[in-house]
Order: sequence, then C-alpha cells, then structure tokens
Amino acid sequence: MEAQNATGWVDFRSDPVPHDIHGLILSLHRETPRQKRGLVPFSVEIPIRFADVDAAGIVYYPRLLDICHQAFEEMFQQLGPTPYHLWTGDLGLGFPTRELEAEFMAPVIYAEPIQMDVATSDLGRTSVCFHFVGQQADADGESRICFEASVTKVCCTIDGMRPIEIPDDVREVLNSIEVPR
Repeated sequence: MEAQNATGWVDFRSDPVPHDIHGLILSLHRETPRQKRGLVPFSVEIPIRFADVDAAGIVYYPRLLDICHQAFEEMFQQLGPTPYHLWTGDLGLGFPTRELEAEFMAPVIYAEPIQMDVATSDLGRTSVCFHFVGQQADADGESRICFEASVTKVCCTIDGMRPIEIPDDVREVLNSIEVPR
C-alpha cells in the first residue's frame, strides 16, 4: 500500500529522485553558509490565473513549466545584466532547454500566487542547470512545496542555435544564485 504524504497525496517515490535533484532543491530551504553571507536563491511571486487551471481547478502541469520560465525571465529582469527579452532580441542570444526533470508533490490551486525560488548549479562554459521550487499556501495558510524542477539550459546564438560561452556579466548573476552540489 502506498504511503500518503502530509498533503494527502499518495507518495509513489520509493527511491531518491535520479541525480539527487530532490535533495539539492530541498537544500534551498535549509540555511546554508551562503545564505548566512546573504547569497540566497532568487525568489519571485507569480500570480496564478484562470487560464492556468484545468477542469479540476488546479494548474495544468505544462503550465508549471511555463511558470518556471516566467521566474527565469523575472530573474534576468531583476538581477540583470539585461532583461531576457532584450538579451534575446538585441544580442541574439538565448538559453534553450537541453534537459528537464520535474516532480509534483501537491496541486497548485487557482487564486493563490505561487512563490518561485530559482537557483543554479553546474555552471559550465556554455551551460547551467536552473533549479525551481514552487511553493503555495495551503488552506491553513501554511507554505507547502508543490513542485520542483531542474532545467539544464545552454547559452546559444538565436540564429543557428550554436552554443557559445556564457558572457561574464550573465555568469556573475548565475554565480550569485548558485547552490553547491
């Protein structure tokens, strides 16, 4: 018989998530030496709209990946060096997704915003892994983790989709929200 987690959802996980993504992302919610120094992951609140939900009144799972991308763009908007739409448009650079993995722990409901935490790891010459944690208040007002996702992106030219080295000013921003593996 499957065990139910605190939200009442059946927990089908019998083994750790591959690549220990669950442990890495949960580390975002524990105080680390980096947080004590003021280096914390980026956080942003994203509203949940009627268009995001399905007939059951919960956010349709592909929309959660779109919400991750909204948090990614907001990170560029707030931390710089250039808003993402200008970076792609004016500089002709982008971060297409090479790999993604997601885990859903609780439904995201309509009307309450979702708090998105964004962190990075595995910052390489042309690629970086983004980690997203979506939290939302439950009926009692307690914050709960609803989903986690890890998305590996590659810095590329828009024209031709050729990988290029991550520019130094962007690397600095990505480094500022990096969590140790």
